[in-house]
Amino acid sequence: MAGLAAGQRMQASGWRVKIVDKGRVAGGRMATRTFDEGRFDYGAQFFTTRDAAFADVARSWIDSGLAVPWSGHRFRAAGGMRAVAETLAAGLDVRPGVEVTRLEFAADKWAAELETGETVEAATLILTPPVPQSLALLEQGGVELETADRALLEQARYWKCITILVRVEGTTQVGECGFVEPQNEVLAWAGDNYAKGVSPVPGCLTLHGTKDFSEAHWDEPQAVAVHAMLEAAEPYFQGRIRSYYLHRWRYAEPSMQMPELFHGIGGLAFAGDVFGGARVGGAVCSGLAAADYLMAR
Repeated sequence: MAGLAAGQRMQASGWRVKIVDKGRVAGGRMATRTFDEGRFDYGAQFFTTRDAAFADVARSWIDSGLAVPWSGHRFRAAGGMRAVAETLAAGLDVRPGVEVTRLEFAADKWAAELETGETVEAATLILTPPVPQSLALLEQGGVELETADRALLEQARYWKCITILVRVEGTTQVGECGFVEPQNEVLAWAGDNYAKGVSPVPGCLTLHGTKDFSEAHWDEPQAVAVHAMLEAAEPYFQGRIRSYYLHRWRYAEPSMQMPELFHGIGGLAFAGDVFGGARVGGAVCSGLAAADYLMAR
């Protein structure tokens, strides 16, 4: 979301923008998946508008009905959270499903080498992956940062999250609004995608493991985490489990926040939720700030 927001801001100001994303679609954790006839949000579940700059961006989504008031200060996306990212990506030159393998800087130009063997060149560069991944790409290309810059960026830390999508035959009991935040050691979130307006069929649950549980079970066999999470979710459904899908988010959310909205080094900027805050609006605000910084130069 940080990269898409930055791209929209710069393109609107007359810049030529190209976005490369290794995901099947752009948007990172604004992720929605379809399987076994159901549709599931399996990354971010909602957004809020407490960030003023993000509220301006989100206003058109709310006015159009793409985003719907949900519970308290939360907004859900009627078509799934991916629809929000797709709306932000509209009109941008986005190349999904392609991984950048290294980044180089020479002759006042950035060059991103892609897994396809192609190279994309640009005068400026915004990096919005988790910071450890961005640093690894620079290292692969022999780009050396100043000691102070590297020391600052190496402070970035993230929580892991194990997520399970569950398709059940039967009824679900996941609160009046279609979600609950369980007070136990295993589950941080249980959401009903049918009640949320994402899935066309009922019985589609998203389960997020807690930070401690996900860290402790990260390297264990999949069956161990599945058994524990489904057992913890038993109060929220009745009926047979017909299918499930497990996803591991290595960089689910930042466990700290960097001191500024972005970090700029000449024509290079680092952005993302670890800078703007652990929320959708934080990522967008970080991307906007990074774009403004580069354009001001």
